[in-house]
Amino acid sequence: MKSESRLQEGWTVLVLIICMLLSVAWPIHTAKWAEGLDILYLVVVGSALAGFFLAKSRFPGVVAHLFSLVYGVAWLAFLGGTLLPPQFTWREKLIELGFRINAWLWEALHGGTSSDNLIFVLFLATVLWLAGYISAWYNFRENKAWESIIPSGLVLLWNLYYAPQRLELSLVAYLFFALLVVINSNLQVRKREWRTARVKYSADIGLAFLRAGVIFSLVVISLAWLAPDAAANQWLSDMGSHLEGPWLEVQENWGRLFSALRSYGKTYPNPFGNVLSLTGPVHLSEVAVMDVQASMGRYWRAAT
Repeated sequence: MKSESRLQEGWTVLVLIICMLLSVAWPIHTAKWAEGLDILYLVVVGSALAGFFLAKSRFPGVVAHLFSLVYGVAWLAFLGGTLLPPQFTWREKLIELGFRINAWLWEALHGGTSSDNLIFVLFLATVLWLAGYISAWYNFRENKAWESIIPSGLVLLWNLYYAPQRLELSLVAYLFFALLVVINSNLQVRKREWRTARVKYSADIGLAFLRAGVIFSLVVISLAWLAPDAAANQWLSDMGSHLEGPWLEVQENWGRLFSALRSYGKTYPNPFGNVLSLTGPVHLSEVAVMDVQASMGRYWRAAT
């Protein structure tokens, strides 16, 4: 009876976690980096469910993580197989997936270039599976709500850094559900403490917390959205200078391994130099940058 009630506890938080993860998968799919990204919705739902049931189980952490690894490989192999031609048998699909993953790994380790977008889809599916599983595990096994929302938040920020600006609304949706996850997760912890201490509480306290959490989240997000952008400071500039080299190397390797992805060609103001400091809002003026005289047409390139 005790294990049954333990399993039934926290369904509201699970639904909120799934919504939070869907708000991460949605902008990735909408950005249309490659074909087949619609499977990410099923990936995050499966990862959250796996994390929930394994966190509620009596398995030790190591055993539960091994089960998650097996579930994840099986689920991603199935979803990846649905992206291959339907005339293939499932045996042929699995062989094809293994062959293409092996070919991509060979290119990655030997400095080659890959244009196989299916590997990119599987890579993102793996990242989101881990983020979803970690979110559910930290929430329901470790009782650490903030740690459960950080991995998926990093994935979202990475996508928004490269995606078109029209997808910024997804950040609002993510923050809304993330705050609700933290609020309701803390309520679940308090309810367990109250039961242990034999403290009586209203049966509909969860609905009251959810209602108050929605209002609180909307107010916080609105204030953050209307607040002025942070101004540049020396610490951020120095940090950007130190990270410039490693980050450029990461971008170079990323472009090499996923060369066929759709690009949105991000532009930067005044990129004349080898350092681009992290700053606040950009205000372009009509001041001339340079005067050029040429006898024939030229294309001017500031930086690559």
